[in-house]
Amino acid sequence: LAAKAALQNMFANQPAVNAIGEKALKFVHPMSNYQGVSDWSARDRGKNLVLSMRLSWKGKILNKVYYTDVEWITNSAGHIKANIVHDDGKIPVTDGKVAKMDGYFHDQVWPILRKNLK
Repeated sequence: LAAKAALQNMFANQPAVNAIGEKALKFVHPMSNYQGVSDWSARDRGKNLVLSMRLSWKGKILNKVYYTDVEWITNSAGHIKANIVHDDGKIPVTDGKVAKMDGYFHDQVWPILRKNLK
C-alpha cells in the first residue's frame, strides 16, 4: 500500500513522530508533561491503514508516568478517524477532547500524508 509506505517515511523522522504525538496528547490531556512516543506501528486493516502510537506522559501533580494509546485510521482516499484506544490517566478523556484530537489528524496530519502519497 502506498499510504503505508508514505506513513512509514513520515515516521522515519523521530522529531516528526514526537511533534505529532505531543500535539495529539495536548488535546486529550492538556495539563500533561509529554515524555514521547514510546512505540508506534502502521498496519493494514482491510483497505485501511491503521497507525497506532503509545504516548507516554507525566501528570503535573503526582509526576507519575501514564500512557495513552492513539489509533488513527486512514486510507489513500482520506482521513477516517482518530481515537483513544487506551488511557491510564487519572482524569478521564472526554468525547469532546477526542473529537478535537480527531480534527487535528484530519486537518493537519492527513494533508502531510497526502503530500507524501504523490
